[in-house]
Amino acid sequence: MQWVLYGMSGFWIVLGCCAILYTTETRSVYRHIAQTPGRKIMAVLVFVLGLLLVWAGSASHYPWFIRLLGLMAIAKGGVIFVNPGQFWDRISTWCIEELSDQAYRFSGIVNLVLGTAVLSWVI
Repeated sequence: MQWVLYGMSGFWIVLGCCAILYTTETRSVYRHIAQTPGRKIMAVLVFVLGLLLVWAGSASHYPWFIRLLGLMAIAKGGVIFVNPGQFWDRISTWCIEELSDQAYRFSGIVNLVLGTAVLSWVI
């Protein structure tokens, strides 16, 4: 299951670099994904990736952290899919319209650090 951790860490590193260097384009891509048809696909994808992270936790030096990330992804996928009280719509609108470029860059730094850490923790 090391390939799951390698893939997710690579994804986080690329996502972080894009959020830091190409803030406007990243916001545009997120706007496109957050629309209603893409939302259901994203919910299923996040849920499945969460299951994969829970399953791949044993291939890491810190399995509790990887499994925690997986459980959070499973919960996020469920919230996106069910969307109680238009909660996800409000969150995504806030992220697209009101979040500053500095906050996007900060999230890119967090993704970059997270991806690098997970990459270094693979057994």
